[in-house]
Amino acid sequence: MSGPNLHYFCISMQFGTSTGSVYIGYDTDKVTMDRLAQAKRVGGMHPKSVILAVSYLGYMTSGEMEV
Repeated sequence: MSGPNLHYFCISMQFGTSTGSVYIGYDTDKVTMDRLAQAKRVGGMHPKSVILAVSYLGYMTSGEMEV
């Protein structure tokens, strides 16, 4: 099952010497402060992590994202 089309992003972050990244899909193409905080939680990062980059990957299904 592919699911609905979403706008996918790769969000990378750092806190001290720890780095992480999250691939996450949203129903709109806007990345708000709440969504950045959500990405930090999903990635298991500290709430005060610094966002290093937000990359837009495209509008697609979850199935397309995983290919």
